[in-house]
Amino acid sequence: MGRWGITNRVFKQNYDFERLRKRGRSLRTKRLLWITMNALLVLLLLAPVALARPGHGHGHHGKHGPLGEIFDQLTDAQKEEAKKLFESGRDLPKAEQKKQFEAFEAKLSPELQQKIKEHKAKWEQKKQENDEKVKSLSEKAQQLFGEIKNVLKDESLTRKQEHEKIDQIVKGADKSVVEELKKAGVHAPGLGHRGGRHGHGKHGKGSKESREESQEE
Repeated sequence: MGRWGITNRVFKQNYDFERLRKRGRSLRTKRLLWITMNALLVLLLLAPVALARPGHGHGHHGKHGPLGEIFDQLTDAQKEEAKKLFESGRDLPKAEQKKQFEAFEAKLSPELQQKIKEHKAKWEQKKQENDEKVKSLSEKAQQLFGEIKNVLKDESLTRKQEHEKIDQIVKGADKSVVEELKKAGVHAPGLGHRGGRHGHGKHGKGSKESREESQEE
């Protein structure tokens, strides 16, 4: 191979490497935006008390669901505002955080507000289905679910305080009762799911990631 052939080959390798590097950086950026907007949508969907946790991440709220359409229609300024609200709201009481996102929601277009309204209705239906499942379980299972529910109702707590309290409740509960709720398909924070993807702390994902992902409670 001549000198020019070697030079062209090196240039092509460098070009391919740079293209892959940029592609990797782009994918990381997109993933970060999806995570942020996932949390945003969940907060916008907050009902007075959201109990069910069916579907997380890239399934129910991911790019294949309504999140992608809503995300695409947000302006750059709205995206930036949403990220700031999400970051600053982590240490606020849930009631205050909800007010901030309700104010943000009110500034969105009527079309986006309608989509959010429709999604809230679906969440309410899932909550009702969740409650019905619990009614057929043992008294201890109903009691454990009720304790978790009471923590979720306390809007004076921050998200971190909420997760800590729920973790304490679940860790102190009889494992057979926790398993009963899980087997029945009851969705509640701290219980996790079979496969361990949606729990808190030791019950599933790492505590930090779990906190970011479970804003819907």
